[in-house]
Amino acid sequence: MASQWEYNTATRYLLAGRWDWEEPQLKQMAVYEALDAVGREGWELVSAVSLNENGTTNEVQYLFKRPLR
Repeated sequence: MASQWEYNTATRYLLAGRWDWEEPQLKQMAVYEALDAVGREGWELVSAVSLNENGTTNEVQYLFKRPLR
């Protein structure tokens, strides 16, 4: 029987030379702190994709999954 998953995303963006999270609960956290925080909620990182503009990374989108609750 196939497992059922739920998915979530988190976005980190560069604005005025400073990286921050779009999600209010992750604001001002370092990447490792944010990944630890969502991991404690049962989320597993599946993928991270950087978005670039003019050769500069200005956004990173993280995709997470966890068993459906």
